[in-house]
Parts: sequence; C-alpha cells; structure tokens
Amino acid sequence: MPHVLALDLGGTKLAIGVVSSEGDVLFDEKKPVEARKGSEYLLELVLQTISSKLDQARTKDVAILAVGVGSPGPLDYGKGIILEPPNLPWRKVPLKQIISDLVDLPVFVDNDANCALTGEAWLGAARGFQDAIMLTLGTGIGGALMQEGKIYHGELGSAELGHRIFFRKEQACNMGHRGCLESLSSGIAIEREAKESTKRVFEKMRAGDQNAAAIVRRAAEFLARGLEKLNEEYHPQVVILGGGMSGEKEYADLILENIKDTELKRKARMAQLGEKSGLLGAGRLALLGLNRM
Repeated sequence: MPHVLALDLGGTKLAIGVVSSEGDVLFDEKKPVEARKGSEYLLELVLQTISSKLDQARTKDVAILAVGVGSPGPLDYGKGIILEPPNLPWRKVPLKQIISDLVDLPVFVDNDANCALTGEAWLGAARGFQDAIMLTLGTGIGGALMQEGKIYHGELGSAELGHRIFFRKEQACNMGHRGCLESLSSGIAIEREAKESTKRVFEKMRAGDQNAAAIVRRAAEFLARGLEKLNEEYHPQVVILGGGMSGEKEYADLILENIKDTELKRKARMAQLGEKSGLLGAGRLALLGLNRM
C-alpha cells in the first residue's frame, strides 16, 4: 500500500503524519509554530520535522513515496513558491525546491485551505459532491473553492475567499484588506478586538462574560453574512466550515444559527475530518501527484 508524508502548516501550529492510499494516518503529531521568530526559524522547523518523521517511518519499515505540503498562501501553485502569507514570515520562499533537495522525493505544495477541502472531498463532508466551498477558521481565514470536481487555484494559488471584501469596515487584516472575513471573523480579529487570546475569549464567554460573548457573536454574524454572499455568487452544492477555531462549538453554533438563507442552511455543515482535513488533504495531494507522474 503506497504511503506519503503529509505536512499541514498553519500560523500557530503544524501537523505532520504519514498517510496511506486508503486514508489511514500514521505517526501523526503536532508542533507549535512561533512565527514571530522569523523566516529561518520556520524553515528549519519544517525541515527538521520532515526529516524526523521520515526517519521514524524508516524505522517502522514504511516506505515514503512522496511529500505533500499544505501552506498558507498566497503561493505560486505551479512552482511551489510561498509568496507572502500574512500570518507567516516567509517572502517568496521556494518551499517545494527546498524540501525536494532535502528528501530526494517528489514534493507537492498547495494552499492549506485547498488541502483541507481536498481532504473533505476525499473522505469527509464534501465526498460525492462536485461543487463545494470550504472556509478554514483559525489564526486567519482560508477559503477554498471546488468547481466540477477541481480545486480552483488562480493567480494566487487559491480562491482566497477569506480575503474577499464584503463589508465597509475600517478594521484591516494582516494583508491590509478592510472588510474581508479575515479582518472581522478570524482568530486575529477576535484577539485584536478583545486584546487577549482567542482561547481566553472563549473561556470567558463560557463563564458568562457578556463582552466576550458580544465579540464572538459579532464575528459569527459577519461570517454568516459572508457565507451567504459566497453562496449567492458560486451556488455550491455544499459549504463546509473547518479549521482549528471551528472546533470551538459555541462559535460554530453561532455561525450556523446566524445563517438566514434557507438554501444555505441546508448546505452548510462542519468538516467531518476535524483538524485532520488539511493533513489528509496534503496526503491526497501527494498521492494524486504520484498518479500523474
């Protein structure tokens, strides 16, 4: 059975594991990412983590045939170059080539939200559908679009739905966009307004703090309106919410409760693979890439 190495990189953590052609995940683990430490630190963390996991696979007699990586964009999908992600310190980093030089294996790189939707289309909430939208809620907001069974890449490597400007607002995201979903409903947006971590905001909300509840409710309302606008534009068969922050049940429930469009209410659902969407999608990316070689 073919096995590949999969890496899902985010703004605050990375996940890595071995994925089989049947969708089994072996030897998976997570590591914190401290992006403020800079570009060289982050690249070294990624390379050391990949090397360590390959060594572990060898000791278990599991042959790795390729590496799949999901990274925040924007990126050059064809060349595997990470251009200028707002929540990572990388600028035009040729990640595909760097990893290829290290491992001497085929390497495939895609946007992390694209990988999450790829995973859900393979084994999760988008399985059996040809047209889908997925938003990944975390430090920022990633957005992926699948049309006629194919992931949309475009000039920036993905649909970048989290940076679509829907509202007239002064608050800007880390890319400078004012009124996009990331500027209003992401972890960074909540932290900026509350002036403390999202973890603490949700803890205070659960303890009955009205100010924390109002901040989360407002973020959820903006996200619900944004989903309605995306549904009107693309008319997908299914709309999926994933990413680390979708695991905060109160936030996820508020988003779904605030959807007013009856058609979207029927389509909207949570990711079935949880936080493994991106990891499984990165594995699927590598498996599909091998099939095309």
